[in-house]
Amino acid sequence: MRLSATRAIIFSSLLLFSIQTLARDVVLASDPWQPHYGPDLVNQGYIVEVAREAFARAGHKLKVEFVPWGRAYKLSKRGVYDGLLGAFYTPERTEIFQYTQPIGQSRINLFWNKEDEFQFNRLSELKGLKIGIVKGYHYFDEFNQADYLIKMETYHSAENVDLLLKDRIDMLIGAEEVVDYVLRSRFPESVNRVASLDIPLKVNELYIPISKSVADYQELVEGFNKALAEMKLDGTYIEIIGKHKDEYRP
Repeated sequence: MRLSATRAIIFSSLLLFSIQTLARDVVLASDPWQPHYGPDLVNQGYIVEVAREAFARAGHKLKVEFVPWGRAYKLSKRGVYDGLLGAFYTPERTEIFQYTQPIGQSRINLFWNKEDEFQFNRLSELKGLKIGIVKGYHYFDEFNQADYLIKMETYHSAENVDLLLKDRIDMLIGAEEVVDYVLRSRFPESVNRVASLDIPLKVNELYIPISKSVADYQELVEGFNKALAEMKLDGTYIEIIGKHKDEYRP
């Protein structure tokens, strides 16, 4: 009996040690991208809150670092950060990252001043116009590869909105929900000055790409996906989205 009890104690200790070694802090990085995520949002935004709950259910604690996008991408690629926060899918990135199941959506559109007459059917019609973009962002393949367009780079979406309102650029490309948030929070007097296409150019899913430079990247993605599916089944996902309805308008 003593031997059995001793073995049971040893087994329990090894099992507990194994669980503790699997559990760890997960560090994701990105630049602030309100209303999806940002340091000034409730619980840092719905993307962070959903991701934090999913990782917690998988046994991990999520930490988020808000840094410039270029730095977030570069250091995640090297495995300094475990991955990115709420990024678009591109085939090229799959060589570097393992993608989770989608966690949200973003609608890419064109925006211009209402007083400017504008009709749009194809990207080639934008030739000669100064279009505001954020440096390093992927919008959709056709636009990113359109070298014939004049793309004016800034570091934040708010800069592009400001340039548009000052007539320093002809239009900008960006996420509807992000431009809407910037206008409402920073330029409320100009909300009705900006027009956009009735139908967005592209709807992009948002993911948590985990760096393949991280030894346990597959386990992190599998654990996250399982937890996210559970959250959607038990209503936690919708509940979190509802908490952020004043910030995020899906």
